[in-house]
Amino acid sequence: MQGDHECEIFESALEAAEGEERWQSCTKNPGHRDFIPVKDFTMRHLPPDLRDQQTFSMFKAIADLTVRLRVQYTSEDRPDDDQLSALRGTDKLRTGSGLITGITPGQGECPCYECKWNPGRQFWWVYLRTACHVAFDSKEAKLTKVDLFYDDEHCISDGTMKSLYGFDLEMLDASDDFCIMRCILHDESLFQQLQSYTHSSRLGMDFKMTWFTMWGRSEFLNHFIVLIVSHPHGKSKRVTIGKMKHVDVKPSEEREKSYILECYGPVAFQYATATCRGSSGAPIVHLCIPITIRKGDMTSTTSRPIRADGWVHSGVLPKDREDDANSILCCVPRTRSKKINHSCLVNSFNQYWKLV
Repeated sequence: MQGDHECEIFESALEAAEGEERWQSCTKNPGHRDFIPVKDFTMRHLPPDLRDQQTFSMFKAIADLTVRLRVQYTSEDRPDDDQLSALRGTDKLRTGSGLITGITPGQGECPCYECKWNPGRQFWWVYLRTACHVAFDSKEAKLTKVDLFYDDEHCISDGTMKSLYGFDLEMLDASDDFCIMRCILHDESLFQQLQSYTHSSRLGMDFKMTWFTMWGRSEFLNHFIVLIVSHPHGKSKRVTIGKMKHVDVKPSEEREKSYILECYGPVAFQYATATCRGSSGAPIVHLCIPITIRKGDMTSTTSRPIRADGWVHSGVLPKDREDDANSILCCVPRTRSKKINHSCLVNSFNQYWKLV
């Protein structure tokens, strides 16, 4: 299931001015009251049962790794039924969001254009995940600028914001609207900074398997809080909070539903968390309010209530299908993930989500 895309598409070269105009004239979320600037987000924004320093620190690390994608080309290889097919072959700018998931040292000579004339430089591969409709193939990835640490409007002028350029797509799953993009990094200080964030986001990730059995059970849905970190309208980073509304398993996998929910989580679900154009590809973070599950003589309690292991914001449901849910999110079936051949991928968020 895939909703209508939420890329922000710009009509002119005056991106900043047009983004501000879109923000001011937005009809989906007038005033953007639910969009909290990431620098203003505090523990008090979390539900009372989840206000502990470890959960908050992990979420802040995830927010630090959220990036803005500025895609300057639309591939001619997009199919006719693609939502952005009308833009094929054009250089019209669109923005989305994504999340850095790992860093690995490069081997051999760097393949970037600059290093053809300046060989021998040290480099690292930076991996990020986003929605497939944001970056459809490697042609689009090569013309994508990735902005890190764009936390407020001053970050551009004071040099806090750093930028990388896409190189290719390491993994692509169009049916589930998910891809992993690779970028090349030469700045060692930025490498060290990103490593510290990925380490912080992993601290204390110890989930009991009972956590997974709760997916799809309607009596537990109101225990799940859904946070989204994104760059709405291409502007600085914002956090929104809502609740999960509905779990959806693809019909072809219905007979394996219990297996999917037990081991992998849902294929897709709907949630009521505010998003806008520019939120496509944003990372989804789930917080679970602690709950005790009883089954016969067995009693289990959920622990470490934060999870962010592969889901990205895919879009909004059409008006005639909203049914009290604002958005729809697609999950990657891990059985279809392309193997990534490297030795030290940083598994940023969940011990059960490993691209190996």
